Amino acid sequence: MSKSIFAKVAAVACSVAALGALGIAASAQTNDPIDESKLTAGKVNIVAGIVKAEKGETVTFPVYVYNNKEPGFAATGIRLFHDAELKPVFKTNGKPDAKLGEVALDPVLSSSWDYNEEERLIALGTMGDEATPNNGVWYTAKVTVPENPTKAKFPMTLEVDKFLDAATNPVDYVTVDGYIYIDDIVTTAPTTAPTTAPTTAPTTAPTTAPTTAPTTAPTTAPTTAPTTASTTSSVSTTSGTTAKPGAVTTTSAKAGAAVTTTKAGTSSSTTATKTGDAGVGVAVAGLLLAAGTAVVATKKKKD
Repeated sequence: MSKSIFAKVAAVACSVAALGALGIAASAQTNDPIDESKLTAGKVNIVAGIVKAEKGETVTFPVYVYNNKEPGFAATGIRLFHDAELKPVFKTNGKPDAKLGEVALDPVLSSSWDYNEEERLIALGTMGDEATPNNGVWYTAKVTVPENPTKAKFPMTLEVDKFLDAATNPVDYVTVDGYIYIDDIVTTAPTTAPTTAPTTAPTTAPTTAPTTAPTTAPTTAPTTAPTTASTTSSVSTTSGTTAKPGAVTTTSAKAGAAVTTTKAGTSSSTTATKTGDAGVGVAVAGLLLAAGTAVVATKKKKD
């Protein structure tokens, strides 16, 4: 074996050993292709990926844009909700381990990231002097699949807070949710129920009954009866008030009282625009950038 070949083999062996020592393994992740025939025409389609993973694997989850063209988009606020069994990966600064894709790099959009643990959402805000008219990967975020999952599919859903062009005009869009899935999961829940039950029941019952009964009855009866009737009512009273039998007391809510229901993956006009709600009003992250003054002004007018 020549010295050059030996050196190459040695280098490869050292590299493999180094990767093993660092605990680094090749990713088994595969991204399923998006069926573009099912996308909505005439709108920018913001599409969460469909990713195949292995148990315990950390995947780089993609979010795409399709049908994006002039004027493109620049100022955005978008939320990526992950399944409860998935764990997001964080950088040393405590922010989500996420980054912009090629779509947001020509021209370059500024980005700001945040995470809301309670809502399980990864938040992205972007700004730019120019809008991007490109298609492809908008951004990616890293999440880890559990070692012992209870299911084979983990939803990843999208919600948009703002989607504007460089002049802060709204851009028409539609979102498409995605998921991460595992092929080789085996569920441990029982799949069968007991099929046997007692098939016999007692078939005999007593066939005899007493044939004799008392033939005589007392011939004397009390000749006197109470001459006074009870004066006590059967309806109890409280604090001097007599309640009618069968009466039901109800308490009515005051007119105008409102019941608010919040579902994960949805936004309401009362929460999406609160600038102090970290991770929920995610457009704020992008709006705090230097180029975000126009959007802030627009937001105040709406409020």
